Formats: sequence, C-alpha cells, structure tokens
Amino acid sequence: MSQTCEKPVLAQLENVAGRKLAVAFSGGLDSRVLLDLLANARTEFPEICVLHVNFGLRGEESDLDETFVRDVCAELDLNLHVYGVDKTERESRTGESVQEWARRVRYDFFAKFAEENFIIALAHHEDDVAENVVMRLARGCSAGNLAGMRVYSNPYYRPLLLTPKASILNYAGALGLTHREDSSNASILYSRNFIRQEVLPRLESIFPDARRRIAATGLDAQDVSEYTRSQLLNKLNARGSSQILIPDLLLLTPGVALETLSAFLQQQDHKPVHLSRRLLTGILSDLRARDQKTFLRRYLKNGFQVFAKGDFLQVSPKTVSKSFKPKIKTLRHTPNQAVTHDGPLISRDLL
Repeated sequence: MSQTCEKPVLAQLENVAGRKLAVAFSGGLDSRVLLDLLANARTEFPEICVLHVNFGLRGEESDLDETFVRDVCAELDLNLHVYGVDKTERESRTGESVQEWARRVRYDFFAKFAEENFIIALAHHEDDVAENVVMRLARGCSAGNLAGMRVYSNPYYRPLLLTPKASILNYAGALGLTHREDSSNASILYSRNFIRQEVLPRLESIFPDARRRIAATGLDAQDVSEYTRSQLLNKLNARGSSQILIPDLLLLTPGVALETLSAFLQQQDHKPVHLSRRLLTGILSDLRARDQKTFLRRYLKNGFQVFAKGDFLQVSPKTVSKSFKPKIKTLRHTPNQAVTHDGPLISRDLL
C-alpha cells in the first residue's frame, strides 16, 4: 500500500466483533473496499459470508457483475449467497418506483440473514450521509432523520459511515482493487445522482469541505434526537413499545412531537422505512382533528400499520401479508468450480 494512503478505519468494530457477519456486496467500489477491509479482519468474526442481489434490470451488464462478484468471493475464499429476482417478480412491482422496489427486495433478503443472527455490513460512507441530509431537507423530514442511518443499528453495521468517499477511492487505488461500475449512476435523472454530481460539488465550490460538515450536522442531530426520543418514549409508552398515549403526544411542541412519533414508528421493526415530514405531520393532524371514538389507520412501507383507538396510538404488522421466500443459492467455492444461481444480478449501492 502506498505510504500516502491511509487505511479506512472500521468504525465501532467492537460492537460487532464475535458476531456472525454477512457483507452486502454489489461489486461497486464502496462495497469492494468494505469487503477487502472486513476480509482482512475476518478473525474478529466466527463466520463471515457475502450477500448479493441481482434484480435483472441491466441485462448483460448484470451478468458481468455476477461474474465479478463470484470471482472476488472465490479469491477471498468467502461463501456467497445470491438472490436472483426472476422476470415474474420484477413485473409484479406495483405502486413503487424501481428504486423503492429494489430497496425493499434487498432488505427483505437481508432480513432472512438477520433472523439467523447475522450482522449485515453495508458500504455507506460519509458522502452518502451528506446526500441524505440535502435530499431530506428538500423533501422534508424530522431533524433526527436527516442522516437516515447510523454506524451500528442492529442488525445493520456501516463501518465506513464516518469515512469520506475520497479516502475510499485512495485506498482502492493504492491497492489496485478493481470494481464494477453501474452505468445508471451516471444519469442525473435520479435525484440522488443529481445531488451527488451537481448540488454538492457546487456547494463545495462555495464552502470547501461542505460535504463533511453537512454529514456531521446530520449525525449530530441524530445523536441529540436519539437521546431526546428515548427520554420521551419512556414517558409516553403506556403498555410497552407497541403503543403510546395520544393526549401526551399532542401536548408536545410540534418539532418534539415529530421526533417522538418518528422514534415510536421506527422502533417496531428491523426493516428500514423512510418517514417523511408529510407523513408524520399528517398523522399528527389526523390525531388532533379526531374525536376519541374515531378509528384512524395508516399503512407504512415496512409492512406495518399505525392506528389510533381510544387514547392510544398503536403499531402492528399488517394483518394480511405474503410471506417472503427468497430464491437463494449458496456458493461455497472450490478450485475451478462452476457456479450458477437462480437468476441474474444487479450492482447498486442504493440507500
């Protein structure tokens, strides 16, 4: 390694050492560096494997991603679990953007390993946090959700979250790590790509190091919010974590009420869900306008429903849901082994 290249630090490694680890690997630069770092630290974990999802959205390009992922895992002697999305599943998508659908499918796949007590390692980094903050400021959300992610939030582990993209690029260059490039990342038709390629560089031209400060502000707001939320939820939880008292929630100032409601909804399940400011203020407005006999219900994208009954706001899984049965192929590598799986792949470090 070049003497001018500093090795990225795996943040909060002590929180996951001794746990089984599954590394999400798209084949892209960020996850390639993460996989290299964690493979070098494999003695910290009793078991380490790799997870890869192929949505079959980019034809031959996805197949080439698959070959690359397979070769890297063979080189590092790591077991690979592949979920291939078939044409029927792709065409059954309704009511979601491609990005929302892909994110849901991927996290459903990860959840199966979380159920087996694996920690899921993701390659998000500091620049991703800055993009989240800018996008969520524009769309609207509670202050505590600006960053949108933490280094460690069981079962998800993001060891590079405090590392800038430039450090990841330098490390990969110094070691000569190859990776796959997703051609769709070049399109500014996607809002995140536009922020990454147009908005943040312009801010940096006016305020040097803006990305780092924007990310730090989002993470600081998250820490303050987390403490505030925990204190308030302890007071508002009436009968356990699945319900809170509506009258007490509505006595809070608007900003604090948003934070508390967001924390209450997010503590119910491991599946991440983005709670927009519009959704949260809509729920609070409905609660203020209702009389006690009115039954209100809203559905969340992580498979849960929130409803008001009497003095209580409650959360529970949707009553009707289709069980998720992923088509997973486990690849244990031996020399010259031919590898197949149930479908094609995708290489996308989506948030």
